[in-house]
Amino acid sequence: MAFIGYPPIETAAVLARWLARRGVPSLLDVKDQWPSLFMEAVPPSLKPVGRMILCPYFYLAKRAMRDATGLSAMANGYLVWSSEFAGRERTDMDGVFPLTSPMGQVSASQLKEARLWWDSQGIGDDGRPRVCFVGSHSPGFDFKPVQEAAKMSAHEMTSCEFVLCGDGGSSAELRAVMAGLPNVHFPGWIDRPKIEALAERCQAALAPYLNIENFTKNIPNKIIDALSLGLPILSPLQGEVASLIDKYSVGMRYGTDTGKTLHDCIAALVQDTALQKRMSQKARALYAERFSFEMVYGGLVKHLEKLVTQRRKDAK
Repeated sequence: MAFIGYPPIETAAVLARWLARRGVPSLLDVKDQWPSLFMEAVPPSLKPVGRMILCPYFYLAKRAMRDATGLSAMANGYLVWSSEFAGRERTDMDGVFPLTSPMGQVSASQLKEARLWWDSQGIGDDGRPRVCFVGSHSPGFDFKPVQEAAKMSAHEMTSCEFVLCGDGGSSAELRAVMAGLPNVHFPGWIDRPKIEALAERCQAALAPYLNIENFTKNIPNKIIDALSLGLPILSPLQGEVASLIDKYSVGMRYGTDTGKTLHDCIAALVQDTALQKRMSQKARALYAERFSFEMVYGGLVKHLEKLVTQRRKDAK
């Protein structure tokens, strides 16, 4: 039995074909919409050329998905996309397994040290309105609404703080956009104890993903991280994440299709502490119900065992 990560495309294609020819069952875990994702950056007038250049990758990607015994993905929308992309029927050999991590890895002493570190950074346990972002500063996020919300909040009597953790290729641009805003902080990369200590001092988590298919058909790991921390999610994402937020009331959406700005969402949570607490409780409950590490990976192990059992039956 083999569990194959996808991407990279070439490796996945070679492994899936090699295993299929030898009768070894495999589960291809699709984490990105390669090579379709590459086409997002190609101007409309050049898409035919881009498609032609990427033709070998499209061929290998589809072959890898067809050769695998089963497909897995982080969300149902992603699994549907994978099946349609490969032109294969969905079967009970396929499964949805969100990307999650185990809880309880932070000791009391680590958490205490992390709290003191945030105190030294001026992010105190003072009840001040605060939202956070933890992740790579990359083109996959749209921080313009965050800048607009921070700018509006900076002039209010009770200013909300925006703690934007992480780093990346877009960091210089992001820092330039936020220049002059005293309520925006850039602590850099932080570890798990600092993440948990920060969550204690925030009202919500920012998930400013771009509304592209790679994200709308998925439930990114930052969403699951926010749920595990009990932080209501603030995001413009449509699709899978929108359904999650609307169905379980674990956050608020902003953007043109909602009629709300990010500032509106933050203000609603800050002004209604009961609402914020309800969303926080529902976030933790949803994580425990659908995304806990033990449940997700326990289910994955059972699924892998099923693939092996089924292949043995077919071989008889």
